Amino acid sequence: MGIKAPRRSSRMFGGINSSFEEAKFVIIPVPYDSSTTWLPGARFGPSEVIDASRYLEPYDIELGATFGNIWTMEEIEPVRASAKKTIGRVKGAVEWVLSEKKFPILLGGDHSITVGSVKAFKQRYEDLLCLFFDAHADLYDEYEGSKYSHACTARRCYELGAKIVAFGVRSLGAEEVDFVGKKEDITIVSALEARSHPEEALSKALSRFPELPVYLSFDVDFLDPSIMPCTGTPEPGGFDWYTTTRLLKKVISSRRIVGMDFVEFSPVVNRKDAAYLLAKLIYKSIGYLTLFQIQ
Repeated sequence: MGIKAPRRSSRMFGGINSSFEEAKFVIIPVPYDSSTTWLPGARFGPSEVIDASRYLEPYDIELGATFGNIWTMEEIEPVRASAKKTIGRVKGAVEWVLSEKKFPILLGGDHSITVGSVKAFKQRYEDLLCLFFDAHADLYDEYEGSKYSHACTARRCYELGAKIVAFGVRSLGAEEVDFVGKKEDITIVSALEARSHPEEALSKALSRFPELPVYLSFDVDFLDPSIMPCTGTPEPGGFDWYTTTRLLKKVISSRRIVGMDFVEFSPVVNRKDAAYLLAKLIYKSIGYLTLFQIQ
């Protein structure tokens, strides 16, 4: 494996001081953003979100419960000059978490880190569905001279043998359209298609890949810029808080989720609300996972 027995971070998500033995969820911060194409800063995302998470109320009104059993790993040190090496370190960290029978939640960082996580999962699951909540399809073969650009993430995961659902897409390149063609193992659902009945659109897309375990990757640009301006590639026409939480609840309650990541959060001065929003979304996802998946 790439790493062994990582240390606990001194900055804990939600201020939750669970022992590793008691923990069911492991937060893996990855402060890497060398593949971003417009606005940099996602390397500061994990620390900003973890800081904001200290102010969360542990009681969730919707779910009527509090949630703990969270262990926060020390940040993975990226290799700024090499996306491939950084991805290798992410893979090693996820392998270790899985070997300890914990549920990994990556906190990025740009979207390229997802490739390392999926590599680790593909070693355990021959068949795997990668569900991307994302404003972009990320299916370019190469972008700005790199095959490990964040714009190539879903393409690299597909090449690893994963099936792909990209949900909420609002920006798509002609090259990506040509690549998808009539492939039956890639499904793109645009935000325009999903806006009237998003939960039904999600169910229909997932029904194409029944029974497959799901790796869920959440790019914050899935959210509308009015509530999430802190991302390197914002797109108008995104989703609001309640629609997003309903969609997360829908997939987590109906499919087997094996891992998650939250990526592309790039802090903006004087927008602490956005960091808090993402921290709360992660905590709510942990709540859904606890109720519907993790016993």
